[in-house]
Amino acid sequence: METYAAIRFEVDSWRWAGVHFLIRAGKSLKLTATEVLVKLKRPPLAKVIAENNYFRFRLGPNVLLATGLRVKQSGAKMVPMPLELAAVDHRQGDEVDAYERLFTDAVSRDSLLFVPEEAVEVSEPSYNSC
Repeated sequence: METYAAIRFEVDSWRWAGVHFLIRAGKSLKLTATEVLVKLKRPPLAKVIAENNYFRFRLGPNVLLATGLRVKQSGAKMVPMPLELAAVDHRQGDEVDAYERLFTDAVSRDSLLFVPEEAVEVSEPSYNSC
């Protein structure tokens, strides 16, 4: 059974006056994410009707920190074009697991994750003292 719920609310405080919060949740949505989208207000003298600039903080399942801007398209006319600039875009599956990294470092002779041979020899218990 598909479900969907949306809540829009405001905080009754002078500090948050005019700030609307929207929470949407449900099954079988196109996107599964936990994110905060902060839409900025348009300047009062803006003549071009376009979407607001925004900051996006996606917390899961993929981490994303980005800002959405309207920039001028190349040319003589003042035509806005949407653009999203990502400061952090970490998608699941990008990282390697610990053994894959260890094996890759061993093959490429990167000794950062390995203990030096001398330290191993010093730390080995002596079995010949019996």
